[in-house]
Amino acid sequence: MSKRLPSFYRFAQLGLDGFIAGSVCLLAFIIRFEGEIYPPHETIAWLLPLLAIPGRLLIQAGFGLYQQVWRLFGLRDFIRLLNAVSFYSLLVLVITRLLLPRFTPFAGIPLGVAAIDWSFCLMGMVAVRYARRRSIQQPLWRKSRHLVPPKRVLLLGAGMAGSLIVQEVRQNPHLNLQIVGFLDDDPTKMGRRVEGIKVLGRTSQLLAIAQHHQIQEILIAMPSASAEQIRRIVNLTSGTTLKLKILPGQAELLQDRSLTPQARDIQIQDILGRAEIRLDFSQPFNNQFPSASEQIYQRSILVTGAGGTIGSEICRQLARLQPQHLLLLGRGENSIFLIEQELKRTFPHLTTTPIIADIRHKTRLEQVFQTWRPQIVFHAAAHKHVPLMQHNPSEALENNTLASAQLAQLAARFGVQTFVMISTDKAVDPCNFMGLSKRLAELFVKGVTQQISPLPSAKTPPSLEKPFLAPSAPPSISPPPSPLNIQPDVTSTPLSNHRPTPLLHNVSQTDNPSLTENKAVNSGHPTKPESPSPESTANTRFLVVRFGNVLGSRGSVVPIFQAQIARGGPVTVTDAAMTRYFMTTPEASQLVIQSLAVGQSGQTLILDMGTPVRIYDLAEQMIQLAGFTPGEDIAIQITGLRPGEKLHESLICSSEQTGQTEHPKIMAVLGQVPTLAVWEQAIAQLQTALQQNLTPDELWQIAQECQQILEQNSQIAPSGRIEKEKWDYHT
Repeated sequence: MSKRLPSFYRFAQLGLDGFIAGSVCLLAFIIRFEGEIYPPHETIAWLLPLLAIPGRLLIQAGFGLYQQVWRLFGLRDFIRLLNAVSFYSLLVLVITRLLLPRFTPFAGIPLGVAAIDWSFCLMGMVAVRYARRRSIQQPLWRKSRHLVPPKRVLLLGAGMAGSLIVQEVRQNPHLNLQIVGFLDDDPTKMGRRVEGIKVLGRTSQLLAIAQHHQIQEILIAMPSASAEQIRRIVNLTSGTTLKLKILPGQAELLQDRSLTPQARDIQIQDILGRAEIRLDFSQPFNNQFPSASEQIYQRSILVTGAGGTIGSEICRQLARLQPQHLLLLGRGENSIFLIEQELKRTFPHLTTTPIIADIRHKTRLEQVFQTWRPQIVFHAAAHKHVPLMQHNPSEALENNTLASAQLAQLAARFGVQTFVMISTDKAVDPCNFMGLSKRLAELFVKGVTQQISPLPSAKTPPSLEKPFLAPSAPPSISPPPSPLNIQPDVTSTPLSNHRPTPLLHNVSQTDNPSLTENKAVNSGHPTKPESPSPESTANTRFLVVRFGNVLGSRGSVVPIFQAQIARGGPVTVTDAAMTRYFMTTPEASQLVIQSLAVGQSGQTLILDMGTPVRIYDLAEQMIQLAGFTPGEDIAIQITGLRPGEKLHESLICSSEQTGQTEHPKIMAVLGQVPTLAVWEQAIAQLQTALQQNLTPDELWQIAQECQQILEQNSQIAPSGRIEKEKWDYHT
């Protein structure tokens, strides 16, 4: 029976169109001659309607009209119908008024008959199709399918998105929504109708109109709405029972017409004060480097910290650029497992390898580099929690600083083309161990460029002639071995007269022959281990990407506020004047990847993040978004600054110089590259301090001295020092 249904519907379509074609043609003669048809038109008045039935049906079938679905009749279908009806009417005029009079005394049909026939036939066929569409959207005999009355919705924005939403609500009764009206600030739309729904007023009249029409939900149908517009609407509805929803931004919308299911609750990033920045990976910005997508395509990519908020988002963005192999390195097995499974589901053709490793363990990292030979490294692994690192300073310095320097050296040693380290705004003039560890990591990573392609030599500064002041460990305490497995010999010679062996050996040193005997421990097809050639160790580009707080990341303020609001408060803010820079997770990860296309070796890249946001204002807005009134329903409590916290963050150190890159939204901090002698001295001094049982204050003093000496004895890398021919992205 189901196979006969299409034939039945098509027969019904042919029958309706045939009836309209014949009856309209006869009606045209009757109207033209006012009911009295006289010769010589009497014969043709009866003959032509009979010919119109097969004639129009054949022409319209040729135009594909009976392949259409009438219940989805739209503008494109109407245009095709108009062409078919017009073609037949013109064909009849040509035959009866130009061809037949040459061979017969017949004068042809009157033009009035042809015009009436064309217009009535078009209107009749459009009417039956539109009636079919309306019968599906709003059938007169529809039974009540919902036990509850439909939700009354007010749409903000009488544009294309609003029009599509009205159509979808009509076509999908199961949504159980009733569009009551539109609000729009365009004065030309006042009082007019969109899809039959009236524009009731401006957005400033929202509360009065919502109360008058008993509105339950407000839907912002403006994908291009600015943060200021959304914030104003949120403030208007604050303290009311109205539920706010919004369509995603244009970059989020799927490429189809289904908009209503995409409506979501307003999120904090919608009202932060600036539009979310989207970066184009396919665009090259200078003649020196290809586009980011070209550099990623069919390359082997290593991401450390791949299970974290930023690391996992970088993996998602990279997967869209079709790398040959994506290496997911992390210490937490659960997070690595989750991102690997997600990538397998979303990108089934992508080759991924999960690697469980600690970036402090040099032997394990050497094995990873020898086995998989990554060509680009994104270093996202780090300790990021400020108060925790303040209580565990040695962990911050070992994991964030020394391990990053070690990883950079291994990248240069094994011929990695580009090494990108992720930093933070807390590294700017740091006042806590977490920020200081990241600032030292920035300087140490940039310093590796001196080992592979030294800048013009400079004299050893006088400050290096004296050793750093490092308190000695108590004799009774034997310091534990460093997890980085490098222990300078400081027993035979006093520190003041001894230049310790660097914690991380120079890339020019001989590779460990035993490493070539390591076997691959992961599945796949690893490259056969081999010693890197001198050419492969001379071209590594080192970049640092610095940004502010990431919305929604683990440990950030937004999920903390959300949890406090869910518990009923209070929401805790350390200081009413505290400000922070914020960016979304996609913004942060895109900046990291886009650095490939604009960054010179030794540079730090920063995204234009607009103005900082007051944390107190952020807390108030999040409480309002949850439907509560700040200070009444949920209290905001000032707790005071925690250890290591700053009142205001900056993106640029006081000692740094900045410049604009070829990308309008990315700024570059000109490369502060420490000299080789300073680099080795600072590395050795910091490791020695970590091997001793020092107090946090003593460790802070030594780490600060390392930072100062590295910054004071740095050189600015010329912007053109890397030539394009050294970068072979097409092999």
